[in-house]
Amino acid sequence: MPNASLTPRFPKSSSGLLPKLLAGMLSSLVVMTGMAAELPAFRSLFVDQSLRPDARSLAAFDLSVLNPHAELDMEPGHAQGNRYLALLDLTHVRTGSRGAMLAAGRQVSSKPAENDKHTRLVHPTDPQWIAWAVEALVDPAAKKGFDGFVLSLGNEQADAASRTSVVTLAATLRQRYPDKHILLDLHIGIGIEAIHVSDGFLALGVYTREGKNNTVDWTPIAETQRLTRLIRNVQMQGMRVFAIDYAPADDRTACREAPQKHGCAAIHHHPRIEWRQSRSARRNLTPSACAAWLG
Repeated sequence: MPNASLTPRFPKSSSGLLPKLLAGMLSSLVVMTGMAAELPAFRSLFVDQSLRPDARSLAAFDLSVLNPHAELDMEPGHAQGNRYLALLDLTHVRTGSRGAMLAAGRQVSSKPAENDKHTRLVHPTDPQWIAWAVEALVDPAAKKGFDGFVLSLGNEQADAASRTSVVTLAATLRQRYPDKHILLDLHIGIGIEAIHVSDGFLALGVYTREGKNNTVDWTPIAETQRLTRLIRNVQMQGMRVFAIDYAPADDRTACREAPQKHGCAAIHHHPRIEWRQSRSARRNLTPSACAAWLG
């Protein structure tokens, strides 16, 4: 399998994500049943949650995970075979937004967010939640031209009922959009039960996470252990995982160590640091490929 590159960009945005170097791991993919479109073996990944992602990166990378409201022209990338996924936060809605008005119209249960008076939390267990999510979030992203979706609950803790709702939503989308790709946020805690309704998982912050004031914090050990168990379990079933960790852009040591946690070795290229899979890692992780970029 060819080497892969991973270039996540997280400029400060409504999601609270900041620019960091991240390390990633791309693992093997389950072959989906039915009429669903199979996710290709991508050589490169670009993650950017800003509203104005860099056009050159969108054209250069095979797969991009983007803000569903991002201003972009997908046509040049589509002409080259590139794919674009919308990262959908299925619980947080801004007051006064279309999503909030649709939630009120459908009488979906919600409550104010603790740390943001302009945000409400929509609960996935509400009977109207799936219909609301499709109408408010999924359909607009599909209409905009995205090739698929990453389903996330943001930073909210998911209970068993919420996880069941997300799996049901994924199954609904598989039927509604059989030509679209579906990834699930691994933090939700969903595992192999999604094998027939998703193409894999996105795992942000397995070992490190965004801290306060542009710093990087260690992910709590219990959460790291939970995520690594989930990664191992779904990989054993042949499902693909995109695992991403944070490191300060100016800390070269941390930049070297971050991808190595996922079995990658470092190769330096100025002005960016590129992480590529070593031969030893290739033996251990076949048929996966690992990489991360700084810049």
